[in-house]
Amino acid sequence: MSWSMENIHESAVAPADVFRYYVDPTTWGTWAHNTAWGRGTLPLEAGAKVEVRVRSYPWTYTVRVRELDPGRRVVTEVRPFGVVITSTYEVTPTPTGSRLHHTISLAGPLEVLYKGVRGQYSRMLFEETRRLAELAAGDRAVTGGAAAR
Repeated sequence: MSWSMENIHESAVAPADVFRYYVDPTTWGTWAHNTAWGRGTLPLEAGAKVEVRVRSYPWTYTVRVRELDPGRRVVTEVRPFGVVITSTYEVTPTPTGSRLHHTISLAGPLEVLYKGVRGQYSRMLFEETRRLAELAAGDRAVTGGAAAR
């Protein structure tokens, strides 16, 4: 058995301006849910491992990049005790900018214990997509176009 939650956010920012945040673990602490910081080898690619410090606990986890579809989607996986947490970060173009679609899925023998924080994580996802869109829009305003990295 498993369960998931998601959030979708529409933004006037270009997908490329969003996607660069997905593939740069050093930015994850500025937008990603429950992440204080991330460290990994760049460029990020499928199979890569990223060390992530949890914001609300004094722990560091290894996050594995399961999939990376350049310019569109990144899927990560972390395995704290008794559960597998899969996060999917997806950006697609719209006529006016982009659509950010973030999903967290949990599976494993202890997943039921995480249902108690489902509301908290739903709020985190809402804030995550909003914050990421703001960061990408701010970069665009500063650079006058797609941010370079």
